[in-house]
Amino acid sequence: MFVFDPGVTYNRSIEDLAHELSKFVQKVLKASKSKKLSLVAHSMGGLISQYYLERVGGDKNITKIITAGSPFSGTRAAFLAPHTRAAREMIPNSKFLKSLQSNLKFSDRIVSIRAKRDQTIWPKASSILEGAKNIESNVVGHNTLMKADEVLKIIKKELK
Repeated sequence: MFVFDPGVTYNRSIEDLAHELSKFVQKVLKASKSKKLSLVAHSMGGLISQYYLERVGGDKNITKIITAGSPFSGTRAAFLAPHTRAAREMIPNSKFLKSLQSNLKFSDRIVSIRAKRDQTIWPKASSILEGAKNIESNVVGHNTLMKADEVLKIIKKELK
Protein backbone atom coordinates (compact mmCIF):
# COMPACT_ATOMS: atom_id res chain seq x y z
CA MET A 1 0.00 0.00 0.00
CA PHE A 2 1.22 3.48 -0.90
CA VAL A 3 -0.25 6.70 0.50
CA PHE A 4 -0.44 9.92 -1.51
CA ASP A 5 -0.24 12.90 0.84
CA PRO A 6 -0.39 16.21 -1.03
CA GLY A 7 0.49 18.11 2.14
CA VAL A 8 -1.06 21.50 2.71
CA THR A 9 -3.65 22.16 0.05
CA TYR A 10 -4.42 25.69 1.25
CA ASN A 11 -4.36 27.49 -2.06
CA ARG A 12 -3.75 24.79 -4.62
CA SER A 13 -6.17 23.77 -7.32
CA ILE A 14 -7.62 20.32 -7.70
CA GLU A 15 -6.06 20.24 -11.17
CA ASP A 16 -2.58 20.93 -9.73
CA LEU A 17 -3.10 18.22 -7.12
CA ALA A 18 -4.18 15.77 -9.84
CA HIS A 19 -0.92 16.42 -11.70
CA GLU A 20 0.96 15.78 -8.47
CA LEU A 21 -1.03 12.54 -8.07
CA SER A 22 0.01 11.58 -11.59
CA LYS A 23 3.69 11.83 -10.65
CA PHE A 24 3.03 9.79 -7.50
CA VAL A 25 1.23 7.08 -9.49
CA GLN A 26 4.19 6.82 -11.87
CA LYS A 27 6.53 6.28 -8.91
CA VAL A 28 4.22 3.64 -7.43
CA LEU A 29 3.92 1.80 -10.75
CA LYS A 30 7.69 1.74 -11.07
CA ALA A 31 8.29 0.69 -7.44
CA SER A 32 5.64 -2.04 -7.54
CA LYS A 33 6.47 -3.16 -11.08
CA SER A 34 2.75 -2.98 -11.87
CA LYS A 35 1.05 -1.80 -15.04
CA LYS A 36 -2.11 -0.50 -13.37
CA LEU A 37 -3.40 0.18 -9.89
CA SER A 38 -6.49 1.12 -7.91
CA LEU A 39 -6.93 4.24 -5.82
CA VAL A 40 -8.88 4.73 -2.60
CA ALA A 41 -9.71 8.36 -1.86
CA HIS A 42 -11.61 10.35 0.74
CA SER A 43 -13.52 13.60 0.23
CA MET A 44 -11.65 16.03 -2.05
CA GLY A 45 -9.25 13.18 -2.84
CA GLY A 46 -12.05 11.68 -4.91
CA LEU A 47 -12.20 14.81 -7.06
CA ILE A 48 -8.42 14.84 -7.39
CA SER A 49 -8.51 11.18 -8.45
CA GLN A 50 -11.41 11.74 -10.85
CA TYR A 51 -9.62 14.69 -12.47
CA TYR A 52 -6.51 12.54 -12.86
CA LEU A 53 -8.56 9.73 -14.40
CA GLU A 54 -10.60 11.91 -16.75
CA ARG A 55 -8.26 14.78 -17.66
CA VAL A 56 -4.63 13.84 -16.97
CA GLY A 57 -4.44 10.44 -18.66
CA GLY A 58 -4.95 8.36 -15.56
CA ASP A 59 -7.18 6.02 -17.54
CA LYS A 60 -4.00 4.32 -18.78
CA ASN A 61 -2.85 3.59 -15.20
CA ILE A 62 -6.00 3.15 -13.13
CA THR A 63 -8.29 0.14 -12.99
CA LYS A 64 -10.60 1.49 -10.28
CA ILE A 65 -11.09 4.42 -7.93
CA ILE A 66 -13.03 3.95 -4.72
CA THR A 67 -14.11 7.18 -3.10
CA ALA A 68 -15.72 7.89 0.25
CA GLY A 69 -17.60 11.13 0.83
CA SER A 70 -16.48 12.85 -2.36
CA PRO A 71 -18.49 15.92 -3.42
CA PHE A 72 -18.74 15.24 -7.17
CA SER A 73 -21.48 17.85 -7.48
CA GLY A 74 -19.93 20.11 -4.86
CA THR A 75 -20.85 20.87 -1.30
CA ARG A 76 -22.34 23.89 0.37
CA ALA A 77 -19.72 23.43 3.09
CA ALA A 78 -17.23 24.88 0.59
CA PHE A 79 -18.86 28.28 1.14
CA LEU A 80 -17.25 28.21 4.61
CA ALA A 81 -13.72 28.41 3.16
CA PRO A 82 -13.91 30.72 0.13
CA HIS A 83 -10.35 31.87 0.80
CA THR A 84 -9.01 28.53 -0.48
CA ARG A 85 -8.89 27.73 -4.17
CA ALA A 86 -9.89 24.08 -3.84
CA ALA A 87 -12.93 25.02 -1.70
CA ARG A 88 -14.04 27.52 -4.33
CA GLU A 89 -13.77 24.74 -6.92
CA MET A 90 -16.04 22.52 -4.76
CA ILE A 91 -18.87 25.06 -4.54
CA PRO A 92 -21.97 23.55 -6.19
CA ASN A 93 -22.25 24.56 -9.86
CA SER A 94 -18.73 25.98 -9.92
CA LYS A 95 -17.13 26.38 -13.31
CA PHE A 96 -14.55 23.76 -12.31
CA LEU A 97 -17.14 21.11 -11.35
CA LYS A 98 -19.27 21.77 -14.42
CA SER A 99 -16.21 21.23 -16.59
CA LEU A 100 -15.05 18.12 -14.72
CA GLN A 101 -18.47 16.47 -14.74
CA SER A 102 -19.06 17.09 -18.45
CA ASN A 103 -18.18 14.48 -21.04
CA LEU A 104 -17.25 11.76 -18.55
CA LYS A 105 -15.61 8.75 -20.18
CA PHE A 106 -14.37 6.68 -17.25
CA SER A 107 -16.90 7.12 -14.43
CA ASP A 108 -17.69 3.40 -14.68
CA ARG A 109 -14.30 2.83 -13.03
CA ILE A 110 -15.40 4.77 -9.94
CA VAL A 111 -17.15 3.45 -6.84
CA SER A 112 -18.60 6.25 -4.73
CA ILE A 113 -19.42 5.43 -1.13
CA ARG A 114 -21.47 7.97 0.78
CA ALA A 115 -22.57 8.22 4.39
CA LYS A 116 -26.21 7.99 5.38
CA ARG A 117 -25.67 11.33 7.10
CA ASP A 118 -22.65 13.45 6.26
CA GLN A 119 -22.22 16.84 7.90
CA THR A 120 -19.70 17.97 5.25
CA ILE A 121 -21.26 16.83 1.98
CA TRP A 122 -24.54 18.64 1.49
CA PRO A 123 -26.64 18.02 -0.26
CA LYS A 124 -25.99 14.31 0.31
CA ALA A 125 -26.73 13.58 -3.36
CA SER A 126 -23.48 15.40 -4.25
CA SER A 127 -21.61 12.15 -3.61
CA ILE A 128 -23.60 10.42 -6.35
CA LEU A 129 -21.71 10.31 -9.64
CA GLU A 130 -23.48 9.53 -12.88
CA GLY A 131 -22.11 6.35 -14.44
CA ALA A 132 -20.32 5.26 -11.26
CA LYS A 133 -21.28 2.54 -8.83
CA ASN A 134 -22.89 4.51 -6.01
CA ILE A 135 -23.23 2.93 -2.57
CA GLU A 136 -24.86 4.43 0.52
CA SER A 137 -23.45 3.19 3.82
CA ASN A 138 -25.15 3.37 7.20
CA VAL A 139 -22.24 5.41 8.52
CA VAL A 140 -22.95 8.74 10.16
CA GLY A 141 -20.29 11.40 9.69
CA HIS A 142 -17.86 12.51 7.02
CA ASN A 143 -14.59 11.71 8.78
CA THR A 144 -16.02 8.46 10.11
CA LEU A 145 -16.29 7.01 6.60
CA MET A 146 -12.68 5.89 6.30
CA LYS A 147 -12.69 4.40 9.81
CA ALA A 148 -15.96 2.48 9.68
CA ASP A 149 -15.84 -1.31 9.42
CA GLU A 150 -18.78 -1.26 6.99
CA VAL A 151 -16.93 1.03 4.58
CA LEU A 152 -13.68 -0.92 4.91
CA LYS A 153 -15.60 -4.10 3.99
CA ILE A 154 -17.02 -2.37 0.92
CA ILE A 155 -13.56 -1.17 -0.11
CA LYS A 156 -12.09 -4.64 0.35
CA LYS A 157 -14.89 -6.22 -1.71
CA GLU A 158 -14.55 -3.64 -4.50
CA LEU A 159 -10.78 -4.12 -4.72
CA LYS A 160 -11.16 -7.86 -5.47
